[in-house]
This record gives sequence, structure tokens and C-alpha cells, in this order.
Amino acid sequence: FFFQAEDGIRDFCLSRGLGDVYKRQVKVLTEITARIAKSFGVIVPLEAEILQEICRYENAQLHTTAAILGGMASTEVIKLLTRQFVPLNNTFIFNGIQSITHTYEF
Repeated sequence: FFFQAEDGIRDFCLSRGLGDVYKRQVKVLTEITARIAKSFGVIVPLEAEILQEICRYENAQLHTTAAILGGMASTEVIKLLTRQFVPLNNTFIFNGIQSITHTYEF
């Protein structure tokens, strides 16, 4: 990952804040996103807070959450395609921090 190579991050760290390295990374990421957006003809830029959060969150492990949600989504697709069992009804919310789910019917 580009940012890890730039600042030499190798170990997991809970929070380091937005120091000089992150400010540089936000600047680089802003330039990259602007070029990509321009190439697709997108005029609206990303907010600076979003780019700061991406840089701050660089070493997070999202694969477990993605695996859980992907498994749930594929199960629901199989239910719909096979017309067996009852798919989730209405709004499904997954809290990845506490690893709990809720289904709300409105």
C-alpha cells in the first residue's frame, strides 16, 4: 500500500492522529482523486474530511467485515434464486464493532 511504504509503517497502531505524514498523504490523495475525477468528467470533489479519514484508516483490516457481509448477501441471493426459505425482510443493519445484527420492519 502506497501510504505504508511512504511513512514506513509496519506495525499495528491504534491511533496516531493526523501528523505531518498524514497531511502529506491527504494532499497526495487529493491530487490523485482530482485527476481520476477529471478523467471521468466528475466535477464534485471529495470532502477533505473523507480523504483525511481514508488516510487515518489506512492500516485497518476490513477483510473480516467484508467476508461477513458478503456471506450474508450471497445467502440472500441464493434464497431468492432458489425460491426457498424466506429472505430478509426490510432493513438489515450489521454493527461490525459489536458483531451484532438487526432486521427492522417499517
